[in-house]
Amino acid sequence: MDTQTKIVSGRREILPYDAEETTPLLFNNSINVNKNVASQGKTSLAGAVFIVINACIGAGLLNFPHAFQSAGGIVVGVVVQLILLLVIGSSLLVLARCCHIHNCSTYQEVVQKMCGSLGLFFCNITIFLYCFGTSITFMIVIGDQLDSFLEFIAKNSMDKWYMNRKFTLTLFSVLVVLPLCIPKAIDFLKYSRFCHISSIPVYASLKKRTVAQFSKVCVIALFLAFTVYTLTGIFGSLTYGTSSCSDILKSYDADDVSMTIARIMIAASVLTAYPILHFCGRVVINDLYVKFFKLTPEQIEDREKIRRIIQTVIWWFFSLILALFIPSIGVVISVIGGLAAIFIFVFPGLCLIEYAIHYYEGSLRCKHLLVGCGIACVAIGTFILGESTTLSIMTNIQGDTLTC
Repeated sequence: MDTQTKIVSGRREILPYDAEETTPLLFNNSINVNKNVASQGKTSLAGAVFIVINACIGAGLLNFPHAFQSAGGIVVGVVVQLILLLVIGSSLLVLARCCHIHNCSTYQEVVQKMCGSLGLFFCNITIFLYCFGTSITFMIVIGDQLDSFLEFIAKNSMDKWYMNRKFTLTLFSVLVVLPLCIPKAIDFLKYSRFCHISSIPVYASLKKRTVAQFSKVCVIALFLAFTVYTLTGIFGSLTYGTSSCSDILKSYDADDVSMTIARIMIAASVLTAYPILHFCGRVVINDLYVKFFKLTPEQIEDREKIRRIIQTVIWWFFSLILALFIPSIGVVISVIGGLAAIFIFVFPGLCLIEYAIHYYEGSLRCKHLLVGCGIACVAIGTFILGESTTLSIMTNIQGDTLTC
């Protein structure tokens, strides 16, 4: 078998040439120990900004008018947005600084270096839950847009059995969604839709790999994303007020041609994002499976295909079933929003504490301040996770969510 030489965990190993294809997108233990080489990335400032914006803007955009109303109106929604913008920007810089210290290339690698193996385990579990929850959201979004599109082209046939949402979404997901998730690698879909998880690969790939350069990327990308989200929230709220659906596109008539085009574009975007989320979740599942059963490299390769297919079908099946019976994206977004708080607050907070204690060389007062900020981030993230999850469960039980 053809081989290649690669530096793995500080030692040189011989790997088969096709091993690169199975290298996980988010969980990659391979570290180039030559820091001068690692700093020579290929991504320009504009390219990095585009990737971060793409990671920030997802299906949650459709929920923003409803979220603004739930928060107490436009003014409160914008203020909360500004506060979160500052926190998100700060946590990205903390991650970039920790990445720079340890020459990391993935989010998990940063967590492992700063928080140890236990932190890495919880990071992987959180990524799995976040990816799966977002997959359910994407299935619901596809179903919403499919319903409206079918109503647009076949107004008088919506009472037929073959126009039922459960049938159309199941058929579409079998014929289109599932085949996109089967491939072994996703080189055609390079980056995942996570603002914080993708931030480390983006930082590692910069041509000029410095925290100052990454700060420019964060400022530009977060400002543009903030503008898009805020305008969507404001105009959706002004148009429909408290009647805004959890998926704002469902508030508009199915006969509206411009909205039909928007629905098709949203569905296409979500359709390409779903395989990425599935791939990221599958990487975590496979890694935990391999570690739990202590498989040898030969065993990993021998049963890779059947293991991949089984994991893919199980993931797809349960995300579809839950999407068919959960009334709206608002219910799921409340949960995954809490999980996102772990990436935005908890892990960066833990990394900041570790950085302040072991790496910061400034005054003792500043060190204590950094530790305090880290503790506050962890506490806030934990509170948001508990509050949003509880609220989602209560809303679902009481049936208060406006599903349209």
